[in-house]
Amino acid sequence: MLVEYDPVACPSCGGALNAHATVDFLGKVWICPFCMTRNRFPPQYAQHISETNLPPELKTNTIEYILPNQTVGAPIFIFIVDTCVYQEELDELKSALMQNINLLPAD
Repeated sequence: MLVEYDPVACPSCGGALNAHATVDFLGKVWICPFCMTRNRFPPQYAQHISETNLPPELKTNTIEYILPNQTVGAPIFIFIVDTCVYQEELDELKSALMQNINLLPAD
């Protein structure tokens, strides 16, 4: 899902509001799944949020932000790796990661 605004961030750890956050609809707060801090929703969210009217961040596991007024820098690539696998799978994973890293731009 593509949205054209800044992410809602946890003031404690910087984690973004996401589908794994716990939401208190009555209190208009969300609990950061990374640091467990209770955070108030911004006013534009708080006035409209309900169990039937969720912002995009709470509807999907994948969201892409188009940040307004941001200068474009070098792209950022994030690899999330689960290493709790058998050694054979880990060797294959390591090989696949190295192939992908070699395909990344130099900058």
